[in-house]
Amino acid sequence: MNIDEFLSYCRSLDVKIWLDGERLRYSAPSGTLTPELLAEMRSRKAEILKCLHTTQIQPICPAARNGDLPLSFAQQRIWFLEQMGDKSAVYNLAGALKIEGTLDVAALEQSLREIIQRHEILRTNFAIANGQPTQVISLSWNFTLPVVDLRSLPVADREVEMQRLISAEQERPFDLTQGALWRWKLLQLDRNEYFLLVVIHHIIADAWTFAVIFRELQALYTAFASGKPSPLPDLPIQYADFAVWQRQRSPKEVLETELSYWQQQLDGAPTVLQLPSRPRPPVQTYRGATQVFTLPSSLTAALKSVSQQAEATLFMTLLAAFNILLHRYTGAIDILVGSPIANRDRAETESLVGFFVNTLVLRTDLSGNPSFRELLKRVREVALGAYTHQNLPFEKLVETLPLERDLSYSPLFQVMFVFQNVPIADIKLPDLTMHPVRIDSPTAQFDLTLDLTETKSGLIGRLEYNTDLFEADAIARMVGHFQTLLEGIVADRDRCISDLPILTSWEWQQLVEWNRSSADDSKDICIHQLFAAQVERTPDAVAVVLEDKQLTYRQMDRQANQLARYLKKLGVKPETLVGICVERSLEMVVGLLGILKAGGAYVPLDPAYPQERLAWMIADSGVTVLLTQKKLLEYLPEHQAHTICLDADWQAISQENEDNPANEVKPENLAYVIYTSGSTGKPKGVAIQHKSLVSFTKSAIVEYEIDRCDRVLQFASLSFDVAAEEIYPCLSCGGTLVLRTEEMLTIATFVQKCWDWGLTVLDLPTAYWHQLTTELANANLTLPDSLRLVIFGGERALPEKLSSWYGYVGDRPQLINAYGPTETTVEATICKLSHSHARSPLAPLNKGGDLALRNREGGKDLVAPLNQEGGKDLIAPLNQEGGKDLIAPLQKGGWGDRLREIPIGRPMPHVQVYVLDRYLQPVPIGVPGELYIGGAGVARGYLNRPDLTQERFIPNPWEKSKFKSQKSKLIPNSEFRIPNSNSRLYKTGDLVRYLPDGNIEFLGRIDRQVKIRGFRVELGEIEAILAQHPKVREIAVTVWEDHLEDKRLVAYIVPSQGQILTTNELQSFLKEKLPNYLLPSAFVMLETMPLTPNGKLDRHALPAPTNRPELVEAYVVPQTETERVIAAVWQEMLQLEKVGIDDNFFNIGGHSLLLVKVQVKLNQIFDRELSVIDMFKYPTIKALANYLNRRSREKLNSQLGQNRAATRSDRASARQQKRQFRQMHRATNERGRD
Repeated sequence: MNIDEFLSYCRSLDVKIWLDGERLRYSAPSGTLTPELLAEMRSRKAEILKCLHTTQIQPICPAARNGDLPLSFAQQRIWFLEQMGDKSAVYNLAGALKIEGTLDVAALEQSLREIIQRHEILRTNFAIANGQPTQVISLSWNFTLPVVDLRSLPVADREVEMQRLISAEQERPFDLTQGALWRWKLLQLDRNEYFLLVVIHHIIADAWTFAVIFRELQALYTAFASGKPSPLPDLPIQYADFAVWQRQRSPKEVLETELSYWQQQLDGAPTVLQLPSRPRPPVQTYRGATQVFTLPSSLTAALKSVSQQAEATLFMTLLAAFNILLHRYTGAIDILVGSPIANRDRAETESLVGFFVNTLVLRTDLSGNPSFRELLKRVREVALGAYTHQNLPFEKLVETLPLERDLSYSPLFQVMFVFQNVPIADIKLPDLTMHPVRIDSPTAQFDLTLDLTETKSGLIGRLEYNTDLFEADAIARMVGHFQTLLEGIVADRDRCISDLPILTSWEWQQLVEWNRSSADDSKDICIHQLFAAQVERTPDAVAVVLEDKQLTYRQMDRQANQLARYLKKLGVKPETLVGICVERSLEMVVGLLGILKAGGAYVPLDPAYPQERLAWMIADSGVTVLLTQKKLLEYLPEHQAHTICLDADWQAISQENEDNPANEVKPENLAYVIYTSGSTGKPKGVAIQHKSLVSFTKSAIVEYEIDRCDRVLQFASLSFDVAAEEIYPCLSCGGTLVLRTEEMLTIATFVQKCWDWGLTVLDLPTAYWHQLTTELANANLTLPDSLRLVIFGGERALPEKLSSWYGYVGDRPQLINAYGPTETTVEATICKLSHSHARSPLAPLNKGGDLALRNREGGKDLVAPLNQEGGKDLIAPLNQEGGKDLIAPLQKGGWGDRLREIPIGRPMPHVQVYVLDRYLQPVPIGVPGELYIGGAGVARGYLNRPDLTQERFIPNPWEKSKFKSQKSKLIPNSEFRIPNSNSRLYKTGDLVRYLPDGNIEFLGRIDRQVKIRGFRVELGEIEAILAQHPKVREIAVTVWEDHLEDKRLVAYIVPSQGQILTTNELQSFLKEKLPNYLLPSAFVMLETMPLTPNGKLDRHALPAPTNRPELVEAYVVPQTETERVIAAVWQEMLQLEKVGIDDNFFNIGGHSLLLVKVQVKLNQIFDRELSVIDMFKYPTIKALANYLNRRSREKLNSQLGQNRAATRSDRASARQQKRQFRQMHRATNERGRD
């Protein structure tokens, strides 16, 4: 390695090398300077001297105290952040000494007083002068050490009280403008046992500061306890001198070189690391907690060996492992992690109290699935480069880079990694020992901070986390994953990072238990045979009803047999596809059964589809026979299939024998082919076999408890596979299938028909269930007592609708959220949402470990009832005590503390589900992954699409025979295979995660397929059709969700040069080719598509659809006096000639410090308290002016209201006085008459 890399390597080991005149000096932590490293330093002494001379920076000298003293860059950033909100304790640092022995309290107090006097920074406050923050240093400070004697408490209570006092001190904020920015407190626990606590603001200290203070305390206490003077030499400089020097020290070209490196290093870096967590609050609260763990010394030793063999440091090895963990949690391959560096590489700063620490941004490339050995090389290179360019203050980097400002997360990185290999040693004095104690913070500056300290007994870890984002049990699992990962690295560092284990043995076993399925006994039966068996049991029961028409099981069976025989004569046999294009009718059900009994497979063709789409489906499927109705003939496209009208041709069909035809069908034969949206612009046919349909039907009967007493509504279109769920379970167990009429789509009529027909089971699209839920309450409608089960599915269900349902409808009927792609036969998972159901995520706590939803006051259910204050629902809002959700008091390991999504549940009995990462490895509980579905429901594939079938239907990598090779001592009992599982998995493209209770939560799509009102939509299909328009040059289609209930398709169009397109023209074009549910509701014309830096379409930059006319030009002149005043201030601060009222402050050169200057100036001009938060919220002149004017009106109205109230009060008082006077006068007159 060259000399720069060698010096960076030394810095990474915390080896300090500096010039003392012409002599070379160095210092290093104990055990760091190995004989090999020392020899290399000696052999390269000349190179080191030359390099240090070349880069030598001017010495730090005392600065004059007759002017304003600036803040260091690090101080300035913390000062700015402190201005942004209410005073908080987020930047409070805490340390402590546990003291055992005979303590001289007076000597201790004198020692602390001397430390305060030695270090100016401990006597510093902060003020604003000329719009800039400055340091204000007091010459002296009165100090008395507070002592709290806890000996009067019982021994068991002393520790509790001590922790309470520590927490109270930690959580009490400082005022930077006045008072000490530190607090000392001595707690006496016993005669010879004390606890010395110090809480200090980060703006005047860093972690190194505690070592400086404790070292000086040792020397001073030893002297003062013996009656001797201070043995410490005077400090040559103070922290303020460093701050002045830092701003003047480097030639401009040196800083530019450093900045150029970091700009190049961070170019195109991701903005935020999306860890699996709760939604971010709009503004960080910094609420935090810490989990402490220990890694055994044997593992620590093995990791050090790995590091030495790779010529890396333990820091680099642990950072590489942490990056893998973050990668496995997020899927990100470009990860930024912050890491602090002491920044005390000059001898004069080593003994100073103050905030010197700098932060390095370490960017790791994990692309290509490298081995750990290769990744460690990458991390080593990144770390050495960072250490070489460590002198640029992080604050200067943030100020310079064009970063997107967002109050919900920290800039550049959200995860910090800290490694300490020099823990503060015990302080041993005569008759006294002081043990440094680490005090964990109740706050978190970042999403996650992994802090590892090397000790003799191994690595001690602390995982600090933001409690707004993470739960304690999720962090506990993360710690287990990290240790498992480290063990895997030690075992085999040549494994690819995707193959390294992270799941604990407990988690493996849990996944197996959640995925167990029942044996499939559907191998020797077909779906129509289930119906035939039911005909034998209940021949005279009513099978199907449409208004005043009905068929018994016997009647329907005979008609289906006649149709089957008729079709067989036309050549229908197993694997023959038969089209069926009919309206909802008795003939529809007869037609389905007739096709199945003939041995064929049906292909639903919706009469409402455009002719072009129907023509494609008929041609692609190759149907030779087409069942329809006479009135639909004119709507059918031209085709070559033999057409049979089930109404007009029934006379001929009815001549066939009514007995069951000979069965030639095998369970492996096709039952139906349903076409779904396709990304190429053409729909694709999903081929479902009898065995899959039978397995699903049997599972549905069991899970939904369908029996002969049920009256099931047939709601869905036949082209939607949910129709199979409504039809076959019902007709396989003697229930009555009730066909929906078109008039039932209106909610009032729907509810009335539910009453009239005595329906017991409903299966509804989610969007319709949303509408039903809303209208039930709005129109004061009630569901019939006969209704026992409501199933909904097809797209994301809204939690607030579930809340409304339980608030208005209650716990009956039972409610089920069903999920399943067409490719896995109707449904794969279900979530039983009723509180009374044992597997429901809303169920009360029971012995099986399900979730508790009962509060602590009387055990009342928090979900179903309405409360008594205003009738508000208890599940939806957040309460006022800490912002916690009212559904929160669940037991550990359960649902979590916020019902923000309705889960899709657990696998049905015939299904197995796998949540896998991109390398087909199971992901941990709570971590997003793609859902893969196996079991008996997996389709044969896509009709005529072997390429797509091979892509989406993959061999099951977790079959027992294959998984055995994955076993190791790290994964005991790791058999992740279920008996009788199908040999293939369907790759759903759905992003999901396991919840701690075993339910699965749907998070979105990995590809661009979406659900709109229950319909599966491939955005690429719409784009492909629009691209065929001769006037369209570029096209992008996306989904906008203006409100939670309003998802809509929006098309963005770049017209061909010189062409003008209208919405009407585009809609007319699409209506000929696409069904209505695929038509965009808005079209936005663009001159060019927004692109990312690497030239890809930037979908996040697409403008919101609007019905308003085009915006005016970019520059808009300030109109009002308020706008003109703000614009003048902006122009002055930004040094711009003109600023428009729609210009964003941060887009025209503004940054954090300038924002504070603007805020100060505007507060002086307008004479009001305008906060930095307000400036962030309203970053344009127009928005800010409107806000200020609104505030003025509100203040004026409030004042007028107060004046009117005072006037009314005065008048009332005058009237009261007059009344009292009259009463007194009357009383006097009465006495006079007496």
